[in-house]
Amino acid sequence: MKRLKTYARNLVDSTVRQGFENPIIRRLLEMSTERHWRAKAQIIGNPLLQRGEKFHSQNDEDGIVREILRRVKIDSGVFVEYDVATAWKTILSSC
Repeated sequence: MKRLKTYARNLVDSTVRQGFENPIIRRLLEMSTERHWRAKAQIIGNPLLQRGEKFHSQNDEDGIVREILRRVKIDSGVFVEYDVATAWKTILSSC
C-alpha cells in the first residue's frame, strides 16, 4: 500500500510539473488566476484593488501604487520597493 501511495504521489507530481512547463497551460492558469482576483476585487469594493495593473509585479501592485501616487499628486520621481522576503533569504542563506 505504501508503494502504491508513493507511486501515485510521484505520478501526480510529475504530471503537475509537466503542466507548469507547458507554456499554454501556464498561460491558462495565469489567466484563470487573474480573473479570480479581478472578480474578488469587484466584490470587495475597494477602489484601489480595482486599479490593479501588472507592469513588473505579480499581483497588481503596480497599478495600486500608481493610483496612490496619483491621489497624493506625485507625478514624478523615483519609487523604490524593498523586498523583505528576498533580504531574509539572503541573510538566512549566509548563516
